[in-house]
This record gives sequence, structure tokens and C-alpha cells, in this order.
Amino acid sequence: MTCTTAWDSISPASPSKPNSSVKKLVGLLNNAVGQARSLARGLDPVELESSGLVPALQILARETEDLFHVSCDLACVPGAAPVSRFVGLQLYRIAQEGINNAVKHGRPKRIEIRLATDPAHVRLRIKDDGRGFRVEAARPAGMGLRIMQYRAHVVGGVLKIDSQLNRGTDIQCLVPLAPHSAQIEAAARTLKECS
Repeated sequence: MTCTTAWDSISPASPSKPNSSVKKLVGLLNNAVGQARSLARGLDPVELESSGLVPALQILARETEDLFHVSCDLACVPGAAPVSRFVGLQLYRIAQEGINNAVKHGRPKRIEIRLATDPAHVRLRIKDDGRGFRVEAARPAGMGLRIMQYRAHVVGGVLKIDSQLNRGTDIQCLVPLAPHSAQIEAAARTLKECS
């Protein structure tokens, strides 16, 4: 159905009473607007900028459950240290890619996201109970895995991926709280210049 068809179907006698075609079109348009907003949030999560990493991860977990019908739990150790927007964005993207890979390839029933800090580091962990995979076999072809490694690297962190067939995948990213700030800021500038 097109907008023109719906418009033409409005009765001149009672234009204030839309017929079922118009109602259906309005529903489809509202759905499209909602999907566009979700896509935009995924590109640059508003919550990350306004509220920080934890609220952004909470929304990511909730949206994962809603979209993929997979249990997605988030646990943040109280007092998880705030990180810069740049570091937060990299950690968010690592979590997002880990979840995407789990849903796409592993078909898990449950995904866990953990965020914790100690005096020197922030640790992000994404764990699922899906099918798992052979990490070394996936590395050459896995663009998502390479991008996660890169994101960890630009914030001075390390990424570790453990996976076993039929036992799920465990992704951990460890980032120093006081990394070489000049190095991270230079990486952030480089990324901005490239985009």
C-alpha cells in the first residue's frame, strides 16, 4: 500500500474517520520511525554521551532481549569507575559486537554483560551459552573479532576471547584506568579525522 492509495481511500463524507488502510499505514510509518531511531541510537548511543557507559549498557541489554528474545543480564559492580566518552564508546561497541556475534552465530539462550573495576583497570565481560566456535579458525575471516581487538588496542587495553564448541563464548576486555592518555587522545583524533 502506498500513501497515495491510503489518501485516496479516505472518504470525503467523513475525513475524520480513517479507514483500516489508513490506520495500517500509520502503524507502519510509526514502526519505521521507531526502527530509524533505534538505528540512530546504535550508531551513536545518546545514553552513552548523556548518562555514561552503564545506562547505555542497560539499554543495550534490554534491547537485546526485546529484539532477539534472548535473556541478557547486565551486572555492574557498584562504584564502577567512570571512563572517558571515548573509552566508554569503545567498550560499548565491543559489547555490542560481542552480543551481535553471539546472537548471529551462537544462538544462545542467555548472554551476560559484566562491568567491573579494580584500582587500576576496568573490565568488560560478555559471556554467552551458545554454540561457541574455534577462535583461531575464525580470526582470519572474522571482521567483527578484528574490530573488537582494534577497539581494545586504541584504548590501551587487551581483548581475550575464549570459546568452546557447545559451551559458549567468553569475551573479556581489560582497559587500564590511567592508560597513556596522550596515546588514547591521539587515537581518538585519528579516528575522528578518518570519519
